[in-house]
Amino acid sequence: MQPTLKTIWQNLPFAWGGPCGTGILRATPADFRVTEIPITEPEGTGEHNWLYVRKTGANTEWVARQLAIHAAVPVRDLSYAGMKDRNAITE
Repeated sequence: MQPTLKTIWQNLPFAWGGPCGTGILRATPADFRVTEIPITEPEGTGEHNWLYVRKTGANTEWVARQLAIHAAVPVRDLSYAGMKDRNAITE
């Protein structure tokens, strides 16, 4: 059986003994949160609609496509404040 990258990595020698402990980072989406802070605030009038969206387990492009379908507008007419991590709670 061919060794995997994980088993190769786990079997590398340590320079100063083994690790003092182990842990798991970001085990669930709730372990990582991203909140975008807008550089401007909506004024309440104008041709654009601003949405506040909180998502978990979905990438930004997929959410934009779903919003475009719901609003019956082309995806190109939507914009968003950056690409957010799929495996997180993002706003």
